[in-house]
Amino acid sequence: MLDSKIIQAFFFLLRAGLWEKENVPASFPPLSDQEWKQLFDLSIQQTVDGIVYYGVQKLRDEWLPPRSLHVRWTIRINQLEQLHTKMNKTITEQAILFKAHKIDAVLLKGQGLAQYYHQPTSRSCGDIDWCFNGKQDFDRANSVIKNSMISLTSQAGSSCFYFWEGVETEHHRHIFDIHNPLKKAYLRKLTDRYPIEKKVRFNGEVVLTLSPILNMLQINSHILKHMLSFGIGIRQLCDAARLYFNEAKNIDGTQLLNIYRALGILPWVHLLHQLLHDFLGLPKENLPIQLDRSNNANWMMEEILYAGNFGFYDNRFGTSDQSGLKRSKRRQRLLRNMKNYLPYATQEVIWFPIVHFLSGLKK
Repeated sequence: MLDSKIIQAFFFLLRAGLWEKENVPASFPPLSDQEWKQLFDLSIQQTVDGIVYYGVQKLRDEWLPPRSLHVRWTIRINQLEQLHTKMNKTITEQAILFKAHKIDAVLLKGQGLAQYYHQPTSRSCGDIDWCFNGKQDFDRANSVIKNSMISLTSQAGSSCFYFWEGVETEHHRHIFDIHNPLKKAYLRKLTDRYPIEKKVRFNGEVVLTLSPILNMLQINSHILKHMLSFGIGIRQLCDAARLYFNEAKNIDGTQLLNIYRALGILPWVHLLHQLLHDFLGLPKENLPIQLDRSNNANWMMEEILYAGNFGFYDNRFGTSDQSGLKRSKRRQRLLRNMKNYLPYATQEVIWFPIVHFLSGLKK
């Protein structure tokens, strides 16, 4: 699969769009109209159509996709840019609301990570994620939203979601997607040791985000969580790559290595780092820890390509609902993924189903 012409062309264009100085190689394989359509569909399934589009702009004229597809792609990018404007406006409004009620809110993932891209609007938008300092602020934030006549829906994992003028927003009590309950005290110590001090401006409004080392742990633990369930899109790997590229020089790599080791996910992180370097083109010098090739990670990229964003495009288990409403053969897929990752994140694999079951009962 990884050697196919379409996959090779896809990664050429992805790297060209992800990095400012990356160019499409002279050996870029010419594609037929049908192959271009397949590459376009793949970029959407992996939620990186914006990044790949900017890679396409670096192609020589004779290598460009057919005009009809290029126009269709350009329209999608224009819509994506408009969505970024709407998302940033929503974040600004919500931040102002929380501040008015003296609620400390921290922006996770999403638009905060888009700031690390040289072309922020190339990143496909997801939802908005806020995390709050303790149960009291979490409950107060939920009350403020309810008082604004907006309906909240609780979900497993001490979270809830709602729609703010059509933009899905989630509130979380916990920063990290680490399921092992024996590590809760350790995670609390980390948040004390590395203060939440990074600030990002949205339309002039200052919004708090995680410090670089906590952000790295948060993003990567989030990727792992979805790999243990149904899958993850390449967009999230691009987030990790851009974060490392911009912030690896600002942290102590040994400290991050020790954090990964203490949480029992270091073998899996080594696999992730291979993907970031080998397929996404992140330079070795921008990895916070030394690249380890003790285990080949190609199988993990194949899993990502098969499953698509959050596993909604995996045809190996029958037909899934690609509208994002349901996945086929959920139990079979969960067991398969947990078996795949058991050697690399053992404690997380063991605790993942237990914690989600108990969270479901509490809900």
